[in-house]
Amino acid sequence: MDKCEVVIISHGRADNVITKRHVANCKIVVCKKDYDIYKEYNKDIEVIAGPDELGIMNNIKFCSDYFGNVCILNDDIYAVQANYKKINDRNKLTKDEAYDVIQNAYCIAKLLDVKIFGFSDAMTPFRYKLNKPFSLSGYIQGRAFGLIKGHKFDFSSDFEILNDFYLSLQNAYLYRKCFIDNRFSFNAKYISDGGLAYERNKNEIQKEYKMLRFLYGDAIKRKNFSSFSMAERKQIKKESDIHFKLDIPF
Repeated sequence: MDKCEVVIISHGRADNVITKRHVANCKIVVCKKDYDIYKEYNKDIEVIAGPDELGIMNNIKFCSDYFGNVCILNDDIYAVQANYKKINDRNKLTKDEAYDVIQNAYCIAKLLDVKIFGFSDAMTPFRYKLNKPFSLSGYIQGRAFGLIKGHKFDFSSDFEILNDFYLSLQNAYLYRKCFIDNRFSFNAKYISDGGLAYERNKNEIQKEYKMLRFLYGDAIKRKNFSSFSMAERKQIKKESDIHFKLDIPF
């Protein structure tokens, strides 16, 4: 069976690559200057020296060029969950099950002739819509997504933080369709050290948001929290500091 490579992109967390404990058969891809320290701390997994320059978009581009068909994971994924199961009904997948979920999504994406695939952004099963197990358009969550070779995506370093919004909007413009398996979520843990922490701040997020608005207009908007309770708002803001949504008209 045709399979895609599964890789973890990482920086500044050589001793704390959480994802490798929750998804089987992964490789770690880091910029060349990080290679030696990652190799030292991760003897149980293949480490690949990726791009010369630091940056998440550089790393994504390298993975796409180097592997072709690839699923790219953040290094801070602490669980892969089945959203259609109750929380107390063993909804967290094993490493091998998580790997199989990725390969299944990849195969469906190839059959549908899409260039990008992903999974639900729901952090809990309570947000899962039973009548919508799959989506063919929308936002591709950047924690775990796949690229199919032959795409024409741009990997501009102007969108280091909002990279998933940038790729999702490009995909909508170029290809009009994607594949999202809403039955599963790859949940990430916020870690203050390493990763994008060196440049992640409100000013940078606002700058990138304005650039996306300039390029794609009303297709990206701020989320409206007026219908949420105070407790729900606090929980949402605890999960992420990025509160935008896509409004793709198809």
